[in-house]
Amino acid sequence: MKRHNLHIFIDRTLSGNIWRQSIVFLILIVCSLFSFWLLGQLFGIPFHRDQEHNGYGNVWNLIYFFTDTGSLPSATDENRWFTYVIGFIGSVLLGGVLISTLSNIFERRVEQIEKGRVRYRLHEHVIIAGYNQATLGLIRHVSKMPNYADSPIVLLTNHDAERVRLALASNLPEAVSAKVVVYHGYRGDP
Repeated sequence: MKRHNLHIFIDRTLSGNIWRQSIVFLILIVCSLFSFWLLGQLFGIPFHRDQEHNGYGNVWNLIYFFTDTGSLPSATDENRWFTYVIGFIGSVLLGGVLISTLSNIFERRVEQIEKGRVRYRLHEHVIIAGYNQATLGLIRHVSKMPNYADSPIVLLTNHDAERVRLALASNLPEAVSAKVVVYHGYRGDP
């Protein structure tokens, strides 16, 4: 993969959806664990704690050292330096990258909601296409109608969704503006 393509892949992954980011994060953790296990096998470094010396225990102990840096004092003298490296990388990945990935996911979700780009599956809702001064009166009227009193109101607008939402909140009762879902888009958008 060319350097330019790698940058595009990283940018698309970081700005992508939650599933893509989660899968890349899990692949990164699995590759890190596999690399540490492979280095341990190549250089004969055991991953046992205290007196544990079984085959599968080495894999579980590797995961244990990777996920819990508090377990590092239980490493034996022959593998202590390597377990510190494993613990440090585990702390960086699980403490830094995981938290930044999750906060990025939530931040992007909030940003998409504020811009009116999140789509919901709604049933028995009212759709109002366009926003102008008459829209406020229309929303008040629809919310008072008995057939639509509990129905969500979808407002499709090509205006800035945040400004429209603020205008609705400042000009409508809270109970009515809470029912309005603002979508940003145009008449021909899917």
